[in-house]
Amino acid sequence: MRPSVRPGRTTALALTAVLLAGCGGTPTAASGGGAGGGKDSAALAKYAAMPDGQLVSAAKKEGSVVIYASNSSIQENAAAFEKQYGIKVKTYRADSEEVLQRVLQEAGAGKLPADLVDTNGGELLAMAAKSVLADYDDKQVTSQLRPGSVHPGWVATRYDAFTVSWNTAKIKTPPTSYQDLTDPRFKGQIELEPDDWDWYLGLHSYFTSRLHWSTQQADAFFTRLAANAKVVKGHTVQAQLLDSGQVGIAPDGYKHLIDEDHFGKGAPVVWQPVVQPVLYRPNGIGLTRTAPHPAAATLYMKWSLTDGQQLFPKQYRVPANLSVTTKNPIPAGTKIYDIPLDQMTNDSAKWSEGWQKLLQGAPTAGKG
Repeated sequence: MRPSVRPGRTTALALTAVLLAGCGGTPTAASGGGAGGGKDSAALAKYAAMPDGQLVSAAKKEGSVVIYASNSSIQENAAAFEKQYGIKVKTYRADSEEVLQRVLQEAGAGKLPADLVDTNGGELLAMAAKSVLADYDDKQVTSQLRPGSVHPGWVATRYDAFTVSWNTAKIKTPPTSYQDLTDPRFKGQIELEPDDWDWYLGLHSYFTSRLHWSTQQADAFFTRLAANAKVVKGHTVQAQLLDSGQVGIAPDGYKHLIDEDHFGKGAPVVWQPVVQPVLYRPNGIGLTRTAPHPAAATLYMKWSLTDGQQLFPKQYRVPANLSVTTKNPIPAGTKIYDIPLDQMTNDSAKWSEGWQKLLQGAPTAGKG
């Protein structure tokens, strides 16, 4: 089963706690040294500047690299890196919120063994705000990425694409706009994920900033949408119910899960013709400031943004590298809207609580 790995309520609370504590707060592990005699952020920069041959040699001397990840494809990615370089990849795999909590706890205790963290943008924002992660900006590498992919402490490797998706056996006349989703004919046919406050934030922001709706108009839309919906916990369960026709439409579906089920299993689920905009949320990777294996960590980081990008097409994911095209790509000319990361960081509690309030009283389906 594919676990749901996306920023939920715990992440929203963690981001809020970071801001309340003051973003200048730095855990013990970020001060240099730490588990394994790791390096601080400035020292790590020298590895990014090394010629490839020298970096590979240094990484092979270290022999291994440790990655904490929520990325459901981490084992496949690790195996490809090991095959290419002969360097052992040790992984800890959990959902994104568990990864966040473990990193912050271990970093706070000065005992963080991870060299890298591969997870969702929201969780990486929280870690970066606590100074757990080191900046990485090798211009030769990052210049190939989608604009906006480089962030303090982490870099986007891929993007989750939220697409309005539906079961073609259940929905004979699909929606052509978000406004269509409030039509009474879709009553009880729509599923919404209770932790998708970032999707709610993104679409609300699009309505007000791009379509120039008033806040009241946007709020009214979401009230009508929630009135038509069932609550389904987890994107995996969401995809399963959509596949089986127990529900008809997922406004906040993950493109890659829909494509996996359509092309891999023959499920009658699609996201085209596209309901616009498609919302993008970055997922990525960050070097820990105290990486015990700094050369191997830097090599894996660089590989993730270059050769490793070639793995995403068969996973139907949207790569950050502009030279790599995924399978069943978003059609050219489609309106793309990036979920505002500044609001995810600064207003996480507001949007999380607002989303929970909207879904109060809605019936549930499936099991979380």
